[in-house]
Amino acid sequence: MGHGILAVQTQALAGADEAYNVWYDGVHVPEILATPGFQACRRYRVLHSPNAPAGHELEWARYLAIYEIDHIDIVGAHTALLRRSRDGELTAGPSVAALPYRSQLFEQIAVSP
Repeated sequence: MGHGILAVQTQALAGADEAYNVWYDGVHVPEILATPGFQACRRYRVLHSPNAPAGHELEWARYLAIYEIDHIDIVGAHTALLRRSRDGELTAGPSVAALPYRSQLFEQIAVSP
């Protein structure tokens, strides 16, 4: 079996964080996890650390979702998700900002204890 993640950075529309999070957790994540190979999702919100270089956090969207993929064909699982999105099987979030948006597929290459 292959192991990987899909990392997705998104932003809520201005003033719509509550609606965004309700939709993301209640609608979007379950729809994604219905795709074969997608096993779990962990979500994060950016923090502003006083010890980080000034402006460093501006490189990131406010929210990060890490989807765990456990499938013999990681790229195939991702392709199935993209097909579902293209075919209208995933509900669009009305409170999601178009930009910034970043998505990247990663393959696991090592595990440390």
